[in-house]
Amino acid sequence: MPVVAKKLADAPPKPRAAPARDRLLDAAAALAVRRGAKDLTLDAVAEAAGVSKGGLLYHFPSKDALLTAMIEQMVSRFAVEHAEALAREPAGEPGRWTRALLTSFFRLPPREMAERHRQCGALLAAVAENPRLLDPVRVFYRAWRQEVEHDGLPPEKALLALAAVDGVMFWLLFEMWTPPTDELAAMHRLLREVCSVPDAGGGATSAKAAHSLR
Repeated sequence: MPVVAKKLADAPPKPRAAPARDRLLDAAAALAVRRGAKDLTLDAVAEAAGVSKGGLLYHFPSKDALLTAMIEQMVSRFAVEHAEALAREPAGEPGRWTRALLTSFFRLPPREMAERHRQCGALLAAVAENPRLLDPVRVFYRAWRQEVEHDGLPPEKALLALAAVDGVMFWLLFEMWTPPTDELAAMHRLLREVCSVPDAGGGATSAKAAHSLR
């Protein structure tokens, strides 16, 4: 083999550039956080992604189409992370789905968790003029509640887990407070413990909590 050809063959492969669609979505998420929802224009996204305006319009013919794709990407990421956590939970045990939800939510360091929710908050602000764009999130959340409700846990424990996740998410979305790492870890441990202990009772409290989940 000629020397030049051998060098080319031995050289490590160059990383492939991210597809234009992915670059556009990443650029849109970064712009929404950095500049705010009002400056999330198609021209700005195309420029930030290094894609022509025509290239952007090929993938996203309107701003609503771009926002819809951003929301679907966000929902898909949560679903994938939950599926990975679920695969690590022993099969057939009550509370398995809920414990995986807790793990997938609390696994991120506080700073990374806060950054992700800043992106979510910016996206929510961007869709404020057209709340129907949030329909995929509503569908996803209803599916969460149904899964938790049929996870074999007492309903009040399932409700507590959901409320805790929603509460921390609320703090981060509105930049009210970023809990320290040790406090988040302690909350996660406690919630996993609560969602792992078999129920000794039931009765009216459980029935009332079950109704509230629907």
